[in-house]
Amino acid sequence: MKRLLIIVLGILLPLSGMLMAQPAYAVKKVFDGKVLDRGSVVETAIMGKQLAAYHLSSFHSLKYAAGTPEAQTVEDLVLADAAMANEKETVFVDGRLTYAILAFLEEAPFNEYICYQSDGTTATLVYMGGSATLDDLKSIFATKE
Repeated sequence: MKRLLIIVLGILLPLSGMLMAQPAYAVKKVFDGKVLDRGSVVETAIMGKQLAAYHLSSFHSLKYAAGTPEAQTVEDLVLADAAMANEKETVFVDGRLTYAILAFLEEAPFNEYICYQSDGTTATLVYMGGSATLDDLKSIFATKE
């Protein structure tokens, strides 16, 4: 029983630490499961050494169906965060947000980024944190137009 408890804590503590590290951005509601149906979302959360090559310490992404009312809510939340970003790049097609990369550069060398990309069918929302620069991330999260 102790062994099981140690294993569970060993798995949950790092993940909870990463999620708590995400500040109160508007999109936090999405990552907290309050906007999208968790059953229809592909979620990826990575932290630590696996990200070192990208100069990141945390990566959390959600991939989901675009074109739903919930997906529109996600777009609105991304745009709310864009108003607070230190640097941002957004692309709209036919009035819909298709690409956004938002940089929050307040506590160097730790930078935070929110990225969004949609092709009209599928959308991806990503939170990343680390020492990566905006140029580094633009090459990783390239615009699809």
